[in-house]
Amino acid sequence: MTAQTSPTFISRQVTVGDTTWHLNEWGPAAAQVGDPILFLHGMGAHVGYHANDLAVELALRGHQVLAPDLPGFGATPGGGQTQYETAQLTADLLALADSLGFERMVLAGHSWGGYLAAHLAAAHPERVSALVLLDGGLVDVPPIEYAEALEFAISMDDSYVFETIDELYAEDRPYFQRWSTALETAYEQSMAPIDGKLRMRQRPEDAAAIRTACGQAPVSATHQPLAEAQIPVLLCLPAPAASDVVPLALAAWQALGPRLSVDWYDGCSHFLPQDAGPQIGVRCAEWLARGGAE
Repeated sequence: MTAQTSPTFISRQVTVGDTTWHLNEWGPAAAQVGDPILFLHGMGAHVGYHANDLAVELALRGHQVLAPDLPGFGATPGGGQTQYETAQLTADLLALADSLGFERMVLAGHSWGGYLAAHLAAAHPERVSALVLLDGGLVDVPPIEYAEALEFAISMDDSYVFETIDELYAEDRPYFQRWSTALETAYEQSMAPIDGKLRMRQRPEDAAAIRTACGQAPVSATHQPLAEAQIPVLLCLPAPAASDVVPLALAAWQALGPRLSVDWYDGCSHFLPQDAGPQIGVRCAEWLARGGAE
């Protein structure tokens, strides 16, 4: 029998309440191994398809992986400022999981997606069997007023403008340890022609609302509920030299005690799904097979 090298992949729309989610799915229609995995992406030029390289490895091992475009990213329309409040967005994500028939799930998230995953797991620990954070949800961010966050978001948006997708690739390629066709597809989904230029689909107003919400709901508030629920947590981190928050993160998450596992990815940057997607997918499958224990 020839080994399968490319798992089933589909994308579809799922409407839950007022939100029509664009959803990427890898692997069997129902998980053959463990609970389904819900992956949440980061801010900026990011979409659910950024999970592809790690999702493929998990799907080949029998896992079902689902990664939505979060509201205001890719093909999922954004809402008003209140939609990005942490309690509201995690409630919306739980409603999405309900609509998919998930009784329990593994939550995984990169960057801002890790922050959301931690809050969702802490609010509903009975629904979460494990938590995987890819350089995200690590430390608290300081509070900020919306107006200040919006000013910064506009400046960032104006600095990330291109004539063509090839110009974007040339600009960003040096920031990654590895480049793939999946990464190019994710870029294409995260950008849009706006006023004759190629810009992020994420609007500055949405970015400011997200940043404001993160300052209002510190991730450190999730540590005790996660520890009490004994949810196993895997931190996937770049080499310490690549991030000045890593030492702070490790100290903050030690409250989880033996339920905490830490993986290091040398030579990688903050962009772990892109830099080390296949390795992380294999490692997560091994870790989950042991029940999230070392």
